[in-house]
Amino acid sequence: MALFPMILVPYSDTWVLPFVSLYLLSYCIVFHSKFNGILRVFLAISGGSVLSASYFIKPSAIIPFIAIFLVEILYLFKKDDRRKKKYAFIILISSLFFIVSTGITYRYLQNANNSETYMKIDRSRTMPAIHFISMGMAGDGGYNKEDNLAMAARPSKKEKVEYSKRKINQRLARMGIFGYIKFLFHKQNKNSSDGSFAWLIEGHFMSAKVASKGLKAFCSKFCISEWQTFSGF
Repeated sequence: MALFPMILVPYSDTWVLPFVSLYLLSYCIVFHSKFNGILRVFLAISGGSVLSASYFIKPSAIIPFIAIFLVEILYLFKKDDRRKKKYAFIILISSLFFIVSTGITYRYLQNANNSETYMKIDRSRTMPAIHFISMGMAGDGGYNKEDNLAMAARPSKKEKVEYSKRKINQRLARMGIFGYIKFLFHKQNKNSSDGSFAWLIEGHFMSAKVASKGLKAFCSKFCISEWQTFSGF
């Protein structure tokens, strides 16, 4: 991502990556390392704060944490877990600090978000969460222009929710159970295909005239999908 041009696009998908990386690093050190207790507690506090911050940048960024939480719950039922026995106290303390840090940071950022006056925000125009569920069931499961414009055309939250529910029912009825399962596999394949964040595929917000020679032409080979070297990413 440090080399790929997507990092230049000011969008939450890329800006949240350092935050996700930091809370994953914190988790690995706190729960799966032999560092001293003070460092692990400090990283637990930091990890909790970073997790809350990542949620405000992009809510779906907490999905790795949910996966980690579920796996750790399963570890509690493992009879012969030497790591749990040896570091039980440190892990417990670190977990408590992590939870408290997450809660405090979330509340602080939520209050700051609600009270900010730098930008005038009409919260009645907020897109409901169900809109993204509905949009994720259309096409390849990514951005859908029709759904997005439909949200803009409906001023009230109630109208937005009703439209999204109607679309979900229509799409489920059209695909059926097995068709929807097939769609989910297709969507996962698209999501994990190349790690390029749908560069020049989703959004259609960028166009470029490719230079024929020189350094600009060389760099373009790594950014424009029509060029053969693009596949190297």
